[in-house]
Amino acid sequence: MSKYTIGAKFKNRQGSTFTLVRHEGGPFWTVRFDSGYETVAKTQNIVYGKVKDYLRPSVYGVGYIGSGMRIPTRESGDVVRKHYDLWANILKRITQEKGYEDVTVHPAWHNFTTFNSEITTLEGYSDWLLDSAGYHLDKDLSGSRTYSKSTCRFIPASENLSDASNRRWGNK
Repeated sequence: MSKYTIGAKFKNRQGSTFTLVRHEGGPFWTVRFDSGYETVAKTQNIVYGKVKDYLRPSVYGVGYIGSGMRIPTRESGDVVRKHYDLWANILKRITQEKGYEDVTVHPAWHNFTTFNSEITTLEGYSDWLLDSAGYHLDKDLSGSRTYSKSTCRFIPASENLSDASNRRWGNK
């Protein structure tokens, strides 16, 4: 009896469990991870644990890529990499930096694929794209402690730093 039957369970190299849900013919199987992510994989990749769960948090314990999208290298200068670095820095801030214990990221933005598409719709995005050092992603001016599509916008760095200083020293 073959171990490749519908319902058979396997683990990938990251330790995520997936189940064979449908034989697509030849060496191809539809697999479903415990996270709910489904993909088509070759038997060889199943054997060697090379099937990836793009819904598994892999960035600071909360963020996940959400699709088979490849993240370009920093050297590429690709806009997707610029988006990724911004996203990863937000996740790092809320999980590791002092003073951010009460700050959250909307669950939709835990998914980089969603963040990558929504970030382009924010006010000030085109300014940030031209001058990322001169613009910051801000959530505070909306009065929110959550990073999300509805609470964030890009503002000049000088305005962000002034607002942060005013909040810190009670000058507002």
